[in-house]
Amino acid sequence: MNLFVLMVILSPFTAVIPGIYGIYLIYKKKAKVLKNYLTIGLILLFLCFLFSGVINKSIISIAGSFLILTYIGVSILSQKYFISKKRIDDALRLLLNLSALTSVIGIVEKIVFIIMGKPTHRIFSTYGNPNMTGAWFGSMILIALFLKYNCNDKAENKKLNFLLVLMISSLLLTESTGAFIALLSSIGAYFLVEKNKETKKCIIMIVTIIFIILAFVFLQKSINSITVIEEVRTSFGSRYDIWFGSIEMFLLKPLLGWGALGTLEHGIEFMYNNGNVIHSHNVWLTFLVSGGILAFSIYLFIKLKIFSDLLRIYKKYDHYVCLLTALNVMVIIQGLVDCSLYAPQLGVLFIAANSILYNISNGRVKESNNGKEKEVENYKKNMIAN
Repeated sequence: MNLFVLMVILSPFTAVIPGIYGIYLIYKKKAKVLKNYLTIGLILLFLCFLFSGVINKSIISIAGSFLILTYIGVSILSQKYFISKKRIDDALRLLLNLSALTSVIGIVEKIVFIIMGKPTHRIFSTYGNPNMTGAWFGSMILIALFLKYNCNDKAENKKLNFLLVLMISSLLLTESTGAFIALLSSIGAYFLVEKNKETKKCIIMIVTIIFIILAFVFLQKSINSITVIEEVRTSFGSRYDIWFGSIEMFLLKPLLGWGALGTLEHGIEFMYNNGNVIHSHNVWLTFLVSGGILAFSIYLFIKLKIFSDLLRIYKKYDHYVCLLTALNVMVIIQGLVDCSLYAPQLGVLFIAANSILYNISNGRVKESNNGKEKEVENYKKNMIAN
């Protein structure tokens, strides 16, 4: 698992390796796929995108649809592996620690570009795109807050404080307005579903929100000399052409769409000011254009089932509900102006998080395993069982 987490962090290209391994393992060991909304939904989504690519005679869309296939592999691996709270917490800590390294890379990147006379450069670290980088560090801030709220060790708390500041700094350096708004919304959602609203937690939450807002406002003024409102208006305004072009594309092929990378192939014909783009910069429009009503319906089905599982674990109150709700809100709000699911690293994070959600909701997560050897042994058995 450590190696898989590292692969996800390294780059968008290596992030698909765990998924490829998951598919290989299913084929080689003949392990059964758990028949649930996540795996079946992803399989249907893959087939829909693949068929759309074939119908549109698009080689790049056929190739692009295989990203969904790797998500199926990630889903299967995650559902098999995350069957104890210890495994979940260990994976979260590892993810946060490795992300800290990419945070440092991003800060160094910013310093280098300032020295080169380009102070307005937006960092992308190992994530390939400033907006996706912002969404990643925003998600890591949520994980850091979650671990901090559930930590009683003083030394560990100090470390988490440092990591929290590091992640916030990196998010600000991406200057991603979408990620900034999505994070604030996610923190609000986290607080909303938190039933144990202790004074300490409330103070941490309020201080974090105020710090992020003030830092973002200061950074925008110092670098771009514009207000946050103007930045938000620009962020939305620059996408209008893409959105209207995407609607035109959908209306022409409403049933199966243009293929997974239809906007990359045909966008120039509809998005006159932006040319070809990988996706429609909106989650709903992306699915409507790429796979038509069929793909969009499958996506909505998965989201509704995710909401149902969140509601279920909220009612019985599992403390993971706060983090899992916040991570899903992050995708939803960011999805107004982007499509993070088309970024392999964020896609893997989304699938893994909701695989954990499924396991918790269906009583597949134990308190802990007895010893590391038993943990490894159980993992191997689980990979070829069920």
